[in-house]
Amino acid sequence: MYKFNYEPLRDAFTSGTFWKTLTGTPAISTSFLRFVTAKAIMLLDMLRGDFKFLLTVPATPTNANLTGGTSATAVIATWNAVADGEFTITINAETINVIGLDFSAAADMDAVAAIIQDGINALVNAREQVTVVWSTNKFIITGLSVVSVTSAVPSGEGTNISGAGATAFMDAENTRGTATSGSSKYFGLTQLGSGAIIAFRIFGAKLRCYAISETGVETIVDLPWDTDWSAAAISYRISWGAQNITFYINGKQVAVIGDKSNPMVPMSVFIQNEDGDNFDLSLLEGEVSETNE
Repeated sequence: MYKFNYEPLRDAFTSGTFWKTLTGTPAISTSFLRFVTAKAIMLLDMLRGDFKFLLTVPATPTNANLTGGTSATAVIATWNAVADGEFTITINAETINVIGLDFSAAADMDAVAAIIQDGINALVNAREQVTVVWSTNKFIITGLSVVSVTSAVPSGEGTNISGAGATAFMDAENTRGTATSGSSKYFGLTQLGSGAIIAFRIFGAKLRCYAISETGVETIVDLPWDTDWSAAAISYRISWGAQNITFYINGKQVAVIGDKSNPMVPMSVFIQNEDGDNFDLSLLEGEVSETNE
């Protein structure tokens, strides 16, 4: 049995014996280790055990959105003339070509937005769906962590509705569309070589509990963000066993993942904040049944 307890006051990050910086440089205070667009991993490989993180998220996490320009085409007859609409957009780091959109039967701009939404969502994971709305004079596309500006489909043969063509249409291309990133933070265990992970992830306005085995089998449980978790030191616990992985928040069980996604390789504790806000670790405790040390 191996136990560890990390408190920033006692175990400074700069000692070089406990953490390795992967991106950015976490800041040290007397009461927390602060991650701002930074990622670090513990210099320990461990198998199975109990891991508790005391972390503070400064505010309620938010979804990403792309707000198109106000010159978007609002004449429904112009849209009705398009039966082969297409554009390229990046949703949560995946660039997709949306093609074959038929607006000929759209009754109004809300219907146009719904067709665009359905076209995107047909091509992305069901857990990462977007919403598209028409708001007075512009389109707003809302996703989780990233929704980027639009562009023409490379070598496209249809009608470019991104806004980069002769007609404004969505008016959401570069310099016209305004992209705002959503929240993206990770904490848990990983093996960088194989991609195995057991972690909590703040993904847009959700809290995701997930595991990926060393063979790539993935299981995800999404939780709606509870505002009680914002701007407070919250206890997040991962209990990694031989058969199941159990996730707890403030001592309450919130998810269980079975053995299909359960990694069987040694992993290390890691924390990553992809955002520009504060993400503070004030305590890390572990009780590990097996180690590679």
